Amino acid sequence: MASELIVQTLKGPTSGANANKILLGSGQELYAPGHVIQVVSFSYGTEEQTTSGSYSDTSLVASITPSSTSSKVYIGMTVPVKGFCGSSNNIQGYGAIYREVGATQTALMEAIIVRSDGTTGLAVGSSSALSFLDSPSTTSAVSYRLRIALGTAGSSRNMSVHFANTDSVVTLMEIAG
Repeated sequence: MASELIVQTLKGPTSGANANKILLGSGQELYAPGHVIQVVSFSYGTEEQTTSGSYSDTSLVASITPSSTSSKVYIGMTVPVKGFCGSSNNIQGYGAIYREVGATQTALMEAIIVRSDGTTGLAVGSSSALSFLDSPSTTSAVSYRLRIALGTAGSSRNMSVHFANTDSVVTLMEIAG
C-alpha cells in the first residue's frame, strides 16, 4: 500500500552523535533521481605522444563502481594537448572516451582535440575538454579511458597529451537513475 507524507522541512537533532543529520533506517534507500551518488577524480601528468592514425590507450583512466544498474555516469576530461605538423602543413588529432568493463572496450564518443591548417613545422597547443553521459547498466567496476589518434598519420606529425608534463584530469560522477 502506497502512502504519501507531505512536509515542508525535515530537521535532524541538533546535538548528539548524529547532530544535524537525517538518517535512513537499515536496509532503506533514498530514491532521488538525478542526485550525485559518488564522485571519482584522477589526474595524470606524464606526457604521452602518438604518431599513429589508430587509437591508442593513454594513462588517463579512472574507475567507478555504480551502486545501481539504473545509474548514469557523467565523464568529464580536461586534457592539455599539443600537435606538431613537422614537414606537413596541417594536423588533426582526436581524443575519444572509451568505457572498459573487464577486457571489453567500447567507444563512447570522439572529438577533435587539436587542429591546425598552418605552416610547415608548426606546433599548436590547447586545452581540450571532453564529456559524455553514459548508461553502463552494471554494478561492476567500470573504467573510462582517454584514447588518442591522428587524423592523418605520418612520421613527421605527432600529438602529445598531458604535454610538458601538465596534468590532465578525469572526473566521474554517478548520477541516480
